[in-house]
Amino acid sequence: MKLAGNLYVYLWNNPTANNCNTYVINGEIPILIDPGHRNFISYLTSQMKADNIPPDSIKVIMLTHSHPDHLEGISEFMNPDVYITMHKKEYEFLKNDGSRLYMAMGASLPDFKVKFFLKEGELNIGKERFRIYHTPGHSPGSICIHYLNENALITGDLIFAMGFGRFDLPGGNPEELKNSLIKVSKLRINYMLPGHGPALKGEHEIAKLIEAMAHNLSSYI
Repeated sequence: MKLAGNLYVYLWNNPTANNCNTYVINGEIPILIDPGHRNFISYLTSQMKADNIPPDSIKVIMLTHSHPDHLEGISEFMNPDVYITMHKKEYEFLKNDGSRLYMAMGASLPDFKVKFFLKEGELNIGKERFRIYHTPGHSPGSICIHYLNENALITGDLIFAMGFGRFDLPGGNPEELKNSLIKVSKLRINYMLPGHGPALKGEHEIAKLIEAMAHNLSSYI
């Protein structure tokens, strides 16, 4: 579904199966963020095709973090022309303790190479402008992606419409999660696009939600 400009939103609405939301920026260099599980890719690609976005047109895959429900499906998009990118700390985590989550979930860790690492700061891909925020806590190299063209924050599993990301998985840390929430609470954004659940719109409402989640998390620390 087209949300604004080149930004397309594909929300996972089946509560009985764990999978993530996927976002596509269909500009001159098509970008896909968090493809989800491999066995649900056909659901995603059918929606992309309905929006006239051929799956084989994707040139960059950005990953908010390395958990199977966000990453496993990259295997269905990989070809020599596709650039896969994530935070360096997350890649290092995935190659060590992070791989245990795949075994625990019965998922397969794809064999892939990262073409470049995402780091905090500005990033331009074609005419699309981003600011990357390192937001650990759910995992060591989790990031939020601020898509500046539409003032939309793609939060991965940092925060959702009704809560914050879990920190009881390998690499999780509640103190880091709280600090990450405080960091992004200073932003004023039009859209909040989480890794799970509904997307949100409205600068004031989103700011209040993030601030409230940072406050609620304090009770766990």
